[in-house]
Amino acid sequence: MLNIATNEPDGLFQYGFTRLLADFFAQKGGREIRVDAHSSPAGILLADMLVLSLAPGECFTCFTPSLASRKGVAIGIVDACPDADALPSCFEDMLFISRRASLAQMRQTLEKAWARHLLHDVYRRPSSCFDCRHRGLTPQQVRVMDELHKGQSIADTAQRLGIGIKTVFSHKYAVMEKYRLRSDYELTLFLNRMVEKRSGFGAQGLMP
Repeated sequence: MLNIATNEPDGLFQYGFTRLLADFFAQKGGREIRVDAHSSPAGILLADMLVLSLAPGECFTCFTPSLASRKGVAIGIVDACPDADALPSCFEDMLFISRRASLAQMRQTLEKAWARHLLHDVYRRPSSCFDCRHRGLTPQQVRVMDELHKGQSIADTAQRLGIGIKTVFSHKYAVMEKYRLRSDYELTLFLNRMVEKRSGFGAQGLMP
């Protein structure tokens, strides 16, 4: 029995992906799977495979350092696959699947994940937070993003923080560039996830 932990919020996508996983592993010696969408942090660390639904830009943020010692391989479900050389240390070995990928492409990524699972002890390299390349926000960027997340306009944010409107725009686009966010919609998704993770297992909030 293979234990798979996931945080996928889209019920329809999770159902389809679970069916894909079940079919894939059934062909790998008839292995059965158990998918846990409400696993505890301890359960996540012990899972044979971790499937993380990542918001735009989230893969560049700091994850909980303890996830570096997880048992299984990690797959990130993303809108667009990031460059591997820009990832935080504890997820350097994460494999990514685009939500727009074909079934053939998803199966190809699962083949790589399965190979890594079989060679887990050999493949995994010790990760260090000391030289981690995760991206964080400056204190001023945090204040600006908090105001925008609360629904404040650019003008209102500038007035509340006592800075110029152009300065607010500069901070906004600096954050979007840092996390490779392509639209205000992606920025909203990113900020929502960062706020959620302030109290979750996954990261350390908006602060660097």
